[in-house]
Amino acid sequence: MIAKLSRRGLSARSSSLERLSEYDAVLYHIGNDYRYHSEIYRAMQSSPGSSSSTISLYRSFFLGVARQQGRMSIYFDELEACHGRRERLLAEEQLNRGAAPQHEGAPLDFPMKP
Repeated sequence: MIAKLSRRGLSARSSSLERLSEYDAVLYHIGNDYRYHSEIYRAMQSSPGSSSSTISLYRSFFLGVARQQGRMSIYFDELEACHGRRERLLAEEQLNRGAAPQHEGAPLDFPMKP
């Protein structure tokens, strides 16, 4: 049996999350809008599975999730994992002084994947 989770089939209170271990496989479909897909991202972190997507750029997703949760480390950790310590430190410095990270203006140069 396969569990396919998309934004229509998953919410923070969904019983689907509690039953994921009952499935032979879990397929997550995630998009780049954190408002609709952050619950799927959280489920991916706690329950193994495969993911599919129609996009390949998640920079704004991670920045949105980080701002929504008040934990900028989410964005910085992903940026570092994908592009190294130097880019993380640069983004931290830019955000600390109130500027947008340069990565925001160059999404093709700094793709991030869940």
